[in-house]
Amino acid sequence: MRLRRFLINEVKGTKEDFAIKNDLKILLGDKIKFNSKIKWHIRSNVGDDPKNFFNRYGYNLEDTSTSLSGQYTTYRLSKEGLGSTFFVNTLRYNSSINTKELTPEKLNIIGININQQEIIKTVERFINLSNYQKNIKEYLLELLEKSKNKGDKINIKSLDIEDAEKRTISNDFGEVLCAIWSISNIGFKEVFFPVMSNEPLLDFYGIRGKLKYPVSVKSAAGSATSLKNIINLILLQKDKNDFTERFTKRQQILIELIVNIVKLPVIEGFIMGHKILKTKAIKELSKITKTSIEDINEQLLNTWLQNKTSKELKVILQPLYKLMKNYPDVKTWGKYDNNDLTKPIGIIMGPMGHNLVKILNLEENLSTLSDIARKIILLQINISINKDKMIFKRDKFKNFTFKFSWQGGAPNPDRNKLGFKVL
Repeated sequence: MRLRRFLINEVKGTKEDFAIKNDLKILLGDKIKFNSKIKWHIRSNVGDDPKNFFNRYGYNLEDTSTSLSGQYTTYRLSKEGLGSTFFVNTLRYNSSINTKELTPEKLNIIGININQQEIIKTVERFINLSNYQKNIKEYLLELLEKSKNKGDKINIKSLDIEDAEKRTISNDFGEVLCAIWSISNIGFKEVFFPVMSNEPLLDFYGIRGKLKYPVSVKSAAGSATSLKNIINLILLQKDKNDFTERFTKRQQILIELIVNIVKLPVIEGFIMGHKILKTKAIKELSKITKTSIEDINEQLLNTWLQNKTSKELKVILQPLYKLMKNYPDVKTWGKYDNNDLTKPIGIIMGPMGHNLVKILNLEENLSTLSDIARKIILLQINISINKDKMIFKRDKFKNFTFKFSWQGGAPNPDRNKLGFKVL
């Protein structure tokens, strides 16, 4: 069997993670590659029998409730004497349904108040005019019709549908099915799907009278999001009279921080984030540049860097780097000396950006962000489509955690915005 290419996340691994990494490098050689994602794990396509694949190398592979991918299955990989880590099998199944083809946007039901009958009529027309196989059409129409029934567990016909189709339907069609179900089971008169795409924290509003209730839908696969999405929800409610009263002082500080990070350019956003949190790093930078914290900005730092060599800066900025435990690498310094960095300020803001991510990922800040989201999103509906049942579960928005990430660095400090994943 041909060995697959492996990707191993290097963000912050444990001793067990690195022991497994080193072992797999010996067993699989240069087929192992590295990639920076949110949580340390290994990912590769090892075929449709991953447990047998790893058993040949002395590893055990077990199912886990942790999800590190919205598309692929996550496992717990372990070996006696080494410990365990996470593994994501990136096997692609062939599906006759394109990804995102059954979302509200593609079904043309976004941006309007729409009732149950209109949703079903519009989606039925789309399905009947599609080129799907007969059994796929029958299955989708069955789900559509049955989703208006009352009850949390709804029986459906057991049709011969490939796992790939079921996975795509569960991921993409769940929002529509939950909206139809919520009108029958929660008492909404209409629903409203936002125009903004890729917004898994807010999938639709349930409308009852003059009130709009934000609803989040979660299928078995989970979801990922950008920081901008939760900010959009905050900004929608910020003008309400009781907005400030609903949040603690700590929550208001974090709201101010993430609003600024989203609205400002990347570098200015990180500088403002450090200012708002009054971090040790911004205080040290103020001391080094002999500038008040209030006056620090991108332009000032660019001016301060002028005519300074890497040899000088390594000494001057050493206290800052040591404090953050983050240093530009040799290659970056070489580019700095050769004037090859598009943003020389990256030697400061690269480490400071990662330092801010580290601070935001402290438990107290993640917990605060979760509390903020719970006050904004009122309801979460979980949908699971099994062989012969659709199972709906409604609850307050609570069973989730956040993980911040940033894909930038010293060589490219302005390329990517701060983001997070809902785990």
